[in-house]
Amino acid sequence: LAALGARVAGRPVKLVLSRREMYYGVGYRPHTVQRAALGASRDGQLQAIRHEGHQETSTYEEFTEALLSATRFLHSCPNVHTRHRIAPMNVHTPTYMRAPGEASGAYALESAMDELAVALNIDPVELRLRNEPDRDEFKNLPFSSRSTKECYRVATERFGWSQRTAEPRSMRDGRMLIGWGMASATYPMNYAPASAKARLLPDGTAEVMSAASDMGPGTWTSMTQVAADTLGLPIERVKFTLG
Repeated sequence: LAALGARVAGRPVKLVLSRREMYYGVGYRPHTVQRAALGASRDGQLQAIRHEGHQETSTYEEFTEALLSATRFLHSCPNVHTRHRIAPMNVHTPTYMRAPGEASGAYALESAMDELAVALNIDPVELRLRNEPDRDEFKNLPFSSRSTKECYRVATERFGWSQRTAEPRSMRDGRMLIGWGMASATYPMNYAPASAKARLLPDGTAEVMSAASDMGPGTWTSMTQVAADTLGLPIERVKFTLG
């Protein structure tokens, strides 16, 4: 709209939307209804996963979230069933909002894992460790890298997970009830052609430029870290220019 307005007016145009208008003009995450069922042995080994998801889209354009993609490989399980259904409705076309659909799907799956941990009286971290896959079981391919076990170890040590008590309403801070929880999440590593240009300046600093954009997930910081590591310079001596 801003571009069209600028062409008509022959001048720069800035589009300002209210909070209400954001949902009409920019898009929103689709509403989803998910059902998950898990089957496991008494020692916590998953035997079956059933995860079904329903999501809305508009009647004039189909938008599909990756709701169930992580379910196929996040945990080791010999029997996995997923079904994803799209329902055209009288709504605007949904879109990615703050995060792709893997987040919505992982929330449902990991909630089911927490319920299973309670039913089996197994620590939630331990339950996931017992079902940590050594390969992508959906594609039957090895992982290029997977450090989930190390992530669990470091996180539990730093968070003080051993001090957690699993009984509901058992942890308090004065009058406040305290709940501790954890979950696993994953997102694919997608590759695309890219290039960058670097300049070493007389003062010993470096400027690195690339046509990336920072939409909020920390691209500026991560690209600066990559550039500093590649050039062998302290991060404070590297300036990364986006756009």
